[in-house]
Amino acid sequence: MSRTSLLATAGLALCAVAAASPANDEKEIHASACQPYTNSPIDPAALKVRANGITNGYSTSKYVICPVLKDREAGWVEAGAFPLNVWFRRQAGGADPKGNQCTLSFGSESYGPVKSITKNAMDAEIPNYAYAHFQEAMTNDTLFGGATLVCKLVPGNTLEYIYIDEQD
Repeated sequence: MSRTSLLATAGLALCAVAAASPANDEKEIHASACQPYTNSPIDPAALKVRANGITNGYSTSKYVICPVLKDREAGWVEAGAFPLNVWFRRQAGGADPKGNQCTLSFGSESYGPVKSITKNAMDAEIPNYAYAHFQEAMTNDTLFGGATLVCKLVPGNTLEYIYIDEQD
């Protein structure tokens, strides 16, 4: 086997090991992964998914559903940390961003209790921003397969991103 072939084989083996390793990191889920959560038709001009997030242009609150996937085998185990934050921004003339609310549902009937936790957005001490803060311990069993986030988005607000800390 030539030296080039041997190096290529070793490199592929290292890539395979790296790909199989669980992440231990911080990440953001862009709001474009979210979808309208309704059985009524949605006007895409009023509930806009753009590069800066998903914006509610309606005069009433609308709901969006977002996948929350994990790639850390141990889940999010630091109950005292801040494993998940959902960030909202008020657009000009929009409602108070503290009116936004999210429900995080996680768990599995087979591997642990199914739980839903609802959090109201709170002031971020940054003008026109608020965030919903989840710090519950979510272990591999309770987070088997990921979680789902359903957020009420008040008029004139943008769900910008979901921040996840998979450090343990």
